[in-house]
Amino acid sequence: MTEIASAGSAAARHEQTIAALKSGVDVIYQAVLVGVPWHGYADFLRRAEKPSALGPFSYEVLDTKLARTASPKHVVQLGVYCELLGRLQDCVPDEMHLVLGDDS
Repeated sequence: MTEIASAGSAAARHEQTIAALKSGVDVIYQAVLVGVPWHGYADFLRRAEKPSALGPFSYEVLDTKLARTASPKHVVQLGVYCELLGRLQDCVPDEMHLVLGDDS
């Protein structure tokens, strides 16, 4: 697992995220995704065995919430993260994952 530093500019942390994506690590924690007009901080990016511009693998978004039920804003947030990630790996993730406060 690679953890993106919590200190530093969003641009620097975004560059760290890109380097982690290219490395092919299994999990990236606190990824910074940037793309006009959006930006976001994904809790986790999980490696998937689907080819992309990164190589024979790509990543999917996994985000966590304390809430015990999903809300529309959670789904929209995940969708934005998937769009931004798709731009980096030249393919949109097949799945996105939301882990709620009750572990569902």
